[in-house]
Amino acid sequence: MLNKMIAKKLNLQISREFQSSYLYLDISNYYKSVGLSGFAVLFNIQFQQGLEHARLFITYLLEHGEKIDFDNREIKSDKHFSNFAEPMEISLQNEHRNNFFINEIYNTAKNINDYDTALFISDFINNNQQEKIGFENFLAVAR
Repeated sequence: MLNKMIAKKLNLQISREFQSSYLYLDISNYYKSVGLSGFAVLFNIQFQQGLEHARLFITYLLEHGEKIDFDNREIKSDKHFSNFAEPMEISLQNEHRNNFFINEIYNTAKNINDYDTALFISDFINNNQQEKIGFENFLAVAR
C-alpha cells in the first residue's frame, strides 16, 4: 500500500493525463482541419501518449494495492483555436502544468522516503522535459 497522500496525487495525475490527451486530440483535429497533417499526426501521437501515461499510473496504483479514484469532471474537449500558434502555446502551458504536478509527486515521494514511487515518477519527469523542449521549439518556428 502506498502513502495516502501519494495515492491521492497519483489518482489526480490520471485525470490530468486524460485531460491532456483530450486537449491534444482537439489540437490534432484542428491541425487536420486546416490542412496541416504533419502537425495533426504529431498531436495525435501526444494524445495516445497521454492515454498511455494514464494507463501507467493506473497500473502502478493497482500493483500497489490502491483503488483507482480519479476525478473525471475536468475532462472536456471544447477548444477552438484562432491561429496556428495558439495550440502550441496551450500545449506548452499544459506541459509546464504537468511538469509542476509531476515534480510535486516526485518531491512528496522523496520526502517520505517512497523511493519506488520517486523512481517511477522520474521517467515522467524526463519525458515531460523532452515534450516541453519540443513544444518550445515548435512555438519558436510558429512565431
